[in-house]
Amino acid sequence: MKNQEEFLKNEWFQRWVSAENDTEAQKYWEDWMKLNPDQVDELIESRNMVRAMSFEKHTVNTEQVDASWNEVHDNIHEGYFIALFGSGLKVAAALAFLVASLMVFQYYSAENDLFSLQENASKYIVKYAEKGTKLTVQLSDGTKIKLNGGSKLVYPDVFCSNRREVELTGEGYFIVAHETDRPFIVKTGSISTTVLGTKFAVNASNLKEVQVALVSGKVKVENTEVGDDATRCTSLLLEPGMKAVYSENCLYKTKIDKLMDLGWKDGIIAFENSSMDEVVSRLEQWYGVQFEMSDSAKISNSFNGMYKNETLPNVLNSIAHSLNFTYEIKRNTVYINGH
Repeated sequence: MKNQEEFLKNEWFQRWVSAENDTEAQKYWEDWMKLNPDQVDELIESRNMVRAMSFEKHTVNTEQVDASWNEVHDNIHEGYFIALFGSGLKVAAALAFLVASLMVFQYYSAENDLFSLQENASKYIVKYAEKGTKLTVQLSDGTKIKLNGGSKLVYPDVFCSNRREVELTGEGYFIVAHETDRPFIVKTGSISTTVLGTKFAVNASNLKEVQVALVSGKVKVENTEVGDDATRCTSLLLEPGMKAVYSENCLYKTKIDKLMDLGWKDGIIAFENSSMDEVVSRLEQWYGVQFEMSDSAKISNSFNGMYKNETLPNVLNSIAHSLNFTYEIKRNTVYINGH
């Protein structure tokens, strides 16, 4: 940020501190803090100060906003904060800008009413299912989510009054508690899935190719990052038995494959015309192991198969026989040798 005024006017900062349970803004600032570790303390201090304040709604005009900023600017340049806070100039300046921003935020964000802040901002919870495991999470509204291995879910401990929003990386099966007045939103990269109450699965293991499979109810799937090609489909309404596929910045519908799309939640791992790379990737996720391929293991044949609650050796025996390779398991590593 070039200066504190620009920082406080930043749209992502406004979304972040407005207690709107905005997981996109949360991720934006998590990434920003990794790139700017020297400014993290100042950022957190600014956020906490704004969230701790309560606001009375009142009309603000342009002249009031400009006058507020000019007064703060003059005080800083006259050395007032240096005399008062000494080496804490940065923090003092940030707090001064925050006070001025009471009017600035209301002026620039009146239409969205960003500063109808809740007194107690929600805390975000992160749940991660380790590879080789499954994890079931129940949210504060009664919604249940089953995570496949290697998947992460980010959600607030308490949802806000007008929507329920979570962020998923990986694969999850959702049984959403029905609430007519409060939609449930799943964010997966640029794809947003909105429901009121339903059962569906989301596969966002690869954010460039996201899939949403609907079991019951109705969902709306949207691509929030639309390119220059206005003819591309940007949103879909799904009926039960259908799924939305996002690929190459485009959405399209197709029928659900119950084994491939939903089998994992019932302990079924399935392969359909899968390459060796795809097989290895799925097995690593499913069993929590790593694979090492020898230089001679150039396996080009595709593989079809289905296994329910099988051990890794049993699955490998079947695949090795079909694709003509040998293997050896040492601790958590599988060594593959081709013929």
